[in-house]
Amino acid sequence: MSEPQIKIRMRDVHKRFGAKVVLDGFDLDVRAGESLVVIGGSGVGKSVMLKCILGILSPDSGSITVDGIEVAGAGSTEHEAVNAKIGMLFQGAALFDSMTVVENVAFSVTARHNVGRRAAREIALQKLAMVGLKPDVAERYPSELSGGMKKRAGLARAIAADPEILFFDEPTTGLDPLMGDIINDLIVHCVEETGATALTITHDMHSARKIADRIAMIYNGKIIWIGNVDEIDRAADPYLDQFIHGRTEGPIKMAVRR
Repeated sequence: MSEPQIKIRMRDVHKRFGAKVVLDGFDLDVRAGESLVVIGGSGVGKSVMLKCILGILSPDSGSITVDGIEVAGAGSTEHEAVNAKIGMLFQGAALFDSMTVVENVAFSVTARHNVGRRAAREIALQKLAMVGLKPDVAERYPSELSGGMKKRAGLARAIAADPEILFFDEPTTGLDPLMGDIINDLIVHCVEETGATALTITHDMHSARKIADRIAMIYNGKIIWIGNVDEIDRAADPYLDQFIHGRTEGPIKMAVRR
């Protein structure tokens, strides 16, 4: 049986901000075509990991490759080529307030592909339909949308240019449980339809279990456990067990100001 192709590889990645060490010899492989979810508490480095892959932050040392292309310390040309393969659903959707929903989604297409405005609009409407938004929503502005509708529009924009890689940043944050589950289902559907490699960061275990093929946990700047989603409840790691069950007692100690 052949080894799976690695889409994203991180090796011995270090990143600190002053005295605070965030990534400390961080290693991770994301296989082509899989949905990998990285879990962990607030401030453990999940977002820093994504930003280092995207080139928003530069690691202090280590290697990050996407399709074999080294992006750690790469120039803007290399990052632009790699980021053209990536679509991202931001935590707050991050829609442009001055654009309508359809213009937001079409912008992703015109920014990456040499297509006219009419063709980009048609693609945008197709993607909006794919995430369950009707044509009348397309002409609204983000300020006129509910939180769940903004997430759907953000998801449509993420998949609009048919990216090879999808990043999901806390996709259910700020949503009620029902809408959060709808977004989870849409993510699963979109990943299956596009065939993209998906990397999600979240602290929502219900979301992680639903959308992941594999789950990895980050703690103290390293991946301390990684495995298939159906293995997580049988894992013997005490840090993982405490986190997934939300227990205050255990090896993870949270600093609390009094």
